[in-house]
Amino acid sequence: MSEEKQTQETNGNGSEQESRRRLLKGIVATTPVILSVTSRPVLAIRNCSESGQLSGNNSGDTRLCEGEGCSGNSWKTHLNNFHPNYPSTAIFDTVFGITLFGSATLGEVINKSAAPSLTCVDGTKAKVKKFGKQAVAALQNAATEVRFDLTVADVLLTVQNAYTGALSDGKLNCSTLNTTTKALRTLNNQAPQNCPWNL
Repeated sequence: MSEEKQTQETNGNGSEQESRRRLLKGIVATTPVILSVTSRPVLAIRNCSESGQLSGNNSGDTRLCEGEGCSGNSWKTHLNNFHPNYPSTAIFDTVFGITLFGSATLGEVINKSAAPSLTCVDGTKAKVKKFGKQAVAALQNAATEVRFDLTVADVLLTVQNAYTGALSDGKLNCSTLNTTTKALRTLNNQAPQNCPWNL
């Protein structure tokens, strides 16, 4: 091969490689921008993502999220509508993978008749009972035909994280727990008129 032809091929490949480098640099430089745009939940500005619900609504938008939910009070009067994988007779602590209500069932917890095995730092149990009630309602909303904003896995993880985050020296920081209770209650109370037994 002549020296001139080799030089042309090298230059050709060199400019082709340079072109590829510029393209890759451009992609790498814009990726964070693209990822920041595409990774934002569509409903985050309306506080509908799990993170948005747990962080609180900072957008000023007070509308409810797009999904549906049946309230804790509604579920407690419709125990026969519980999902077969999570019947009212299932043990709360076993279902959620935490140690909070001992051998109490989902039905007992949603009716707030179960005594929590842990108390708040101030010695009260009322906020723990409210947390349990909203957790059971969210689980049922996610597991049944209700068009809920969270999946069963989301609900279980949310409850486990709230419990772990609130637990300290055998007591619960109930202000931490209450944040999750409020977020779950908001989701559980969306469009209650669309609960299957209300249609």
